[in-house]
This record gives sequence, structure tokens and C-alpha cells, in this order.
Amino acid sequence: MRKVPRLTLSVVFCVLVFIFAVLVFQMRRSTEAVKQATTVTFKNQITSIQISNIERSNRRIELIAKNIAALPVAVLNFDIEGDNNINVDFTASEDSNGRLDPGESEDLSLRLSSLTIPSEIKVSLKMAYFIDGSAEGDSELIYRQRYIFSAMDSVYQLASTEIDKISAFDPVALVDVKSKIQNLSEPANLNAGQQMGFNTGKNRAAHSIDILFREASMLSDEKKPERLAKLKSKFGKALPGVNKREK
Repeated sequence: MRKVPRLTLSVVFCVLVFIFAVLVFQMRRSTEAVKQATTVTFKNQITSIQISNIERSNRRIELIAKNIAALPVAVLNFDIEGDNNINVDFTASEDSNGRLDPGESEDLSLRLSSLTIPSEIKVSLKMAYFIDGSAEGDSELIYRQRYIFSAMDSVYQLASTEIDKISAFDPVALVDVKSKIQNLSEPANLNAGQQMGFNTGKNRAAHSIDILFREASMLSDEKKPERLAKLKSKFGKALPGVNKREK
């Protein structure tokens, strides 16, 4: 078998490295050109929220939102003109207290849905929904959010009732609760906001049980009931703007 001269292999390798370097350089130039050609304009329609450090990073708009109101914020709604309408729901977080407290700031990332990035991206903050159910901004978005939370809460109430029956950390019983939640049938005659809330509630409730299992696998048996109590507390609280539940 004829051997390829070592020098030839070295030359081929160098050529390949050169081609790769050129391609990377061209990609970077292209990315920078798009970045420079794209401007982001922001319109803040909410006096209780301060927005700063707005910039585009690849296919996302990065910014910082600060709550300068006297009430904690549950949801912010952003509109990216011609692209996407985005709800930032702080109640969805498993790690925080589910709100943006007065004086606090949060780094937010808004994803662009369009494959083509325009030369100008127009972003608006259109609604702030507070933890007590009051709100500021677009009235249609406010009504939609109330419908969303109302329908979500109906799912959480069922989850709360079922999980309260579990006195100790019982994986079989928790799987049964998750199955009941996932198999819930959507009630008739729901509007678009209620449909969104109902399905979001099902997904979040099931996801919270999955997280419980994942975290419990790393806990001692003594700590597992404490983690279960945290989940019970999450489902036991009415969502923002929902009337206090009757026991």
C-alpha cells in the first residue's frame, strides 16, 4: 500500500485550517454586520416599571426591568412589533417567590420568533400585572391575564386538594396526582385566555411534580416531607387577582 508523504498531509491540514479560519471570519463579519444594521427602539407604556440596558443578542432582546411601584409585580407583557407578544410570568418560577418585589430588578431575555432579523426592532412594554390583581396598561391584555390566572387557579385547586391527601412523601401517590392533572378535560365554552390558562396550569402543575421528584432524589428521607410541604404551599395559594379560595 502506497504511503501518503508526511509533507503532503501537513499541507492538506494547513489548507483545511486556513479554510476553516476564513469561514469563521466571514461568519463573524456577517453577524457583526447584522448586529450593526439592527437598531432596537423601545416604548415603555408602564410608569411603574423602569427599563434599561436594552440590546439585541443574536435572536434575543436583552434588558433589565426594575419595579418602581409600591406593589410586587406578577406579570409583564412585552410586544415585539411584527414578531411576538411575550408574557414574562414571575409566578412560573420554581426558585423565586413568584414575583418582582418593589425596588428589585430582573434581567429579562425576549426571544425573537422570526427567522429574518429586520433592520429595526420595535419593542413595547404594554402591561404590568400586580400580585393583588390590579394592573397598569393595555386593557385587553389585563382582562386576558385575569382569565389566564382564573383558569390556572382552577387546576391548582384540584392539585392542592389531591396533594393534601398525601401525608408523607409517596412517589406512587404523586404519580397518581400528576396523571389526574394531565388527564383533566378542558371545560366547555372557555374563551382564549381561559383555554391558555387551563392548559398552562396543567403543564405547570405536572412540571412542578417532576421537579419535586428530581429534587427529592438528592434529599435524605428526613428532608423529603419538607420539600413536599413546599409543593403543597405552592398549589395552596390563590393566583394573583383570583378571589380567596374557600376552605
